[in-house]
Amino acid sequence: MSDDQDRGTYRERRLAKADRYEEWAGKRQAKSDAAAAKSSELAGLIPFGQPVITGHHSEARHRSHLKRIRGNMERAIEHGDKAASMASRAATIRAQADHAIYQDDPDALQRLQAKLADLEAQRTGIREYNKTCRRGTPDVSLLHPVQAKELERAAGNTTVLTHITRPDGSLAPYLAANLGGVITATRKRIAKLEAKA
Repeated sequence: MSDDQDRGTYRERRLAKADRYEEWAGKRQAKSDAAAAKSSELAGLIPFGQPVITGHHSEARHRSHLKRIRGNMERAIEHGDKAASMASRAATIRAQADHAIYQDDPDALQRLQAKLADLEAQRTGIREYNKTCRRGTPDVSLLHPVQAKELERAAGNTTVLTHITRPDGSLAPYLAANLGGVITATRKRIAKLEAKA
């Protein structure tokens, strides 16, 4: 068995990394909770509102006690922030893995072919819609649901609307050009997978 097979698929490695981040986040959160509890416990030992009595024999102990309270609270915040960051990283990896098509997925070729068909339908929809706009009779039903939803969402925001539409109501040419780039990249990925098969 090769080294790559020992390590698993790319998807499995990504999900294992998300698991590690979640584990680290749990440990950091436990440290945060413990430090916050210790800070609260220490704060409970001083009567509420008790000032530091300058010059009194208890002044040094009182200041030291306040320093320990503050230190524990700072540690609680630091560990809590790190836990949130790690949990966010894990969530991002999982969200990416849900939508990504990795080269070593068993169904990668079929999924890429479906993606290619969808992208070409989107580009065709934009071209057909733009033709109707130039004729003066925009027909939104020609758009792929992705672009129709984007156009509908942008309708409430004039700044976005001016970036994706032209004065005649047609969609900006860069939308179809960007799809063309993704289509080319997808075709190359399909060709690589077909060459391997």
